[in-house]
Amino acid sequence: REVEVTFAQRRWVFPRSECLLLPMSNTTTELLARYIAQRLFDALPSAGAARPALVRIELEEGGGFSAACEVLRARQDG
Repeated sequence: REVEVTFAQRRWVFPRSECLLLPMSNTTTELLARYIAQRLFDALPSAGAARPALVRIELEEGGGFSAACEVLRARQDG
């Protein structure tokens, strides 16, 4: 019913219903951008859309800092 997060001597507890667990080792802005870009790129064909040549995601984490990720379609991938 709860998700517990610990780091060093700190501990946080969240209701499970308000959490989304991602298959990632860390949730840095760079890794989140890569995860979102790849998920979008992979999901487009099943939504009836053609896979674009490029998907670019940019996330801002505040304070003017951001990270971007680009996923390119392979040449043999129509």
